[in-house]
Amino acid sequence: MNGTKSLRLEGAVVFWSASRTERSSLINTLDVLGLGEYMPGERTDESALVWAIKSALKLYRTEGSTFQVIPRKDRKSDGFEVQQVVHGKNNHYRNLMSLSLNYLGQPRVFGGPDSSHTTIDFARFEGYVQAAYTEAKNNVEGSAVGQMLVKLMLRHFGGLTLKDTGGVYWVPNDALETLMSLKEYLRHTVEIDVLENKPTVEAADAFRRALTKEVEAEVERLSGDILEGDLGERALKGRSDRATELITRVAAYEGILGETLHRLKDLATIPKQAAATALVMMESDNQFESVFNV
Repeated sequence: MNGTKSLRLEGAVVFWSASRTERSSLINTLDVLGLGEYMPGERTDESALVWAIKSALKLYRTEGSTFQVIPRKDRKSDGFEVQQVVHGKNNHYRNLMSLSLNYLGQPRVFGGPDSSHTTIDFARFEGYVQAAYTEAKNNVEGSAVGQMLVKLMLRHFGGLTLKDTGGVYWVPNDALETLMSLKEYLRHTVEIDVLENKPTVEAADAFRRALTKEVEAEVERLSGDILEGDLGERALKGRSDRATELITRVAAYEGILGETLHRLKDLATIPKQAAATALVMMESDNQFESVFNV
């Protein structure tokens, strides 16, 4: 460690508990805060339909049997089949129904070859599925909200993961205003805890360890991808860009920790150099091939 300057470790430890959140509300919140790029992708129609079918089937659980939702060859147009498995010495399989989306994008139920072997009212079941499908399309699951928050903590706010298993993060002081606004906007579905901290030697040690683990893991991942030799030009440039972000991140934490992080800077340049070498070799191979293909 080089000569220590003043520490700039003011910030906060952050953790949360996220539940299902209305999609339109989350879009508006992120747009207001200038964070729209972090909005989770919309659930696909097929994924939403499977979730809706499984949710509706929970109402029909019986002892000694289970349900399976099986995709057809072209699930986008032909949908899914629902099979009931009656468990015993020899399992019996009943093809009860199939479900797909009509031209209006609404779930429809069609009786299967073994539909006479069930007491399920298909019209009522279709209503349950339609309601669940609308819920799936109009909301973002808590797990997806959590993944969005992780990206915000690490990429937008420039924070650190404080536990190997995730779930606890640190963000610098200049992120707190936006973070507190986000906490307020999401308060009905996401409980975000923000515990502000003061600069201490112990905190500096913890952050240095966390940054070291992050850089080592990312360098290993990026270098492994590049050295496998299977990446195209676009993918190599993407890995190079990520390495540049990592170098910038280390530089930012030099300012926060008040010290020069020689080893981490050297580590972070490894995938950058590897990608540059791979791109040069790829260009040489392309030129070689063009000469002999004239």
